[in-house]
Amino acid sequence: MKLNKDKIRELVDRAYAKEKSITVITYYLSNYGEHLLNGIGERLLELFNRRDIGDIVYTAVKELVMNAAKANLKRVLMSDYGLDPEDPDGHQKLMALFKENIRETRIKTFRDKFKERCMPIVIRLEYKRDEVLTIKVKNAFSLMPHEEKRVREKFKLSQKYSNLMEYYMDHGDDTEGAGMGITLVEILLSQSGMDRHLFTIYTDHRLDQTIARVEIPLSPDYVPIRLRHAEDLNESRIRVEDIRQPAPALVFDQLAV
Repeated sequence: MKLNKDKIRELVDRAYAKEKSITVITYYLSNYGEHLLNGIGERLLELFNRRDIGDIVYTAVKELVMNAAKANLKRVLMSDYGLDPEDPDGHQKLMALFKENIRETRIKTFRDKFKERCMPIVIRLEYKRDEVLTIKVKNAFSLMPHEEKRVREKFKLSQKYSNLMEYYMDHGDDTEGAGMGITLVEILLSQSGMDRHLFTIYTDHRLDQTIARVEIPLSPDYVPIRLRHAEDLNESRIRVEDIRQPAPALVFDQLAV
């Protein structure tokens, strides 16, 4: 059943009153999916009295969901064509196929395959009132070694740019979609006066998930998780994987797209 704007607001209000996170599960972000996410984000920001950060929230969610769909596309192409991305020849063939299908009009034709192969994209909005809104977009698999390397390179490269046009002029022909999602989110944060450490991508190997996380501060005193973790790890022997684990009793609402 598709939800209208009033019903979305009602569900968000109910979750907010109980301090629950909100999760949207999709396989490809359709027009209705965008309507749903926009309605959720709009109402949450109204409740936070922070409609001024709407552009950052909407853009970050959409870009990260598109990146997640691209990652799913790679897995389908690898499987369908029997390609090993860690082999140079296999990687070259995979990237050629990937580039052929990377446009939105092509990726959405793979939606049924994503669903058949249990490859959901999970969008989770967590928050602490008057402190932070955290956006998490999850894929149901771990990053491959070459992908982890690529992500690190993209984060490092994006630090050199203050606007997206500069980046696109230099790297618009990259075979993996120019890494625009990572760069766009980082530049949006930076141009809004926010710390680039608020955005990260990592793999939780125990849950076999890849997670893109963006923290949107609701308070000027908020300290990014990565900076707090660095301090904690310097003072203890706590493993990063243990810090990343969510509380097992966490409850959230699910809205399926």
